[in-house]
Amino acid sequence: MLTGGAAIYTLWNAADHGQINPQTTAADGYFSFYTLPGTYQLEVSKADYQPYRSWELAVTDEPVHYDVPLTPELSVTPNYTITLGAGGFNPPILTVTPGTVIAWLNTNAGSHTTTSITPTVSYGGAAPTMLVSSQGWDSGLLAMSASYQRQLDTPGIYTYYDYENPDHTGILIVEYQIYLPLVLRDSS
Repeated sequence: MLTGGAAIYTLWNAADHGQINPQTTAADGYFSFYTLPGTYQLEVSKADYQPYRSWELAVTDEPVHYDVPLTPELSVTPNYTITLGAGGFNPPILTVTPGTVIAWLNTNAGSHTTTSITPTVSYGGAAPTMLVSSQGWDSGLLAMSASYQRQLDTPGIYTYYDYENPDHTGILIVEYQIYLPLVLRDSS
């Protein structure tokens, strides 16, 4: 339903169709259900993982297949916070050392994501997999004041974008920093 130009979602009444909602999946994470044609969003939660909300999924008369890349919760304070807003990511480029925890925080009334481009998000098929620090990520839609955290342990250049605003991109450079002592030569 559209209200003032914004989509309002309500819980799908699965009981009318002989199904349950919300669903609890098996250990492999597989789920399947039938919905009437329309536009939907999935909200996924699991203990010890960050919540995930999909962007709009258009259902016609075909089954919908949608993999959700869950990211473990991190119980540490982030080293850096990148804000997401109408103007994009701030800062848009950040250089950090391996092991750094980065948080993306939505400071805007609209929904935003942080979704990696390189590396892309990869899925392990039907077997449950946890995203390791060298793989891509997808925060799902972040509402205002919501955040997503990621720890990157592997050196490299990680590019990402906002699914809701694909022109907004960011770069994380993860590299070791070596500090050499400064030695002054006596000129006397």
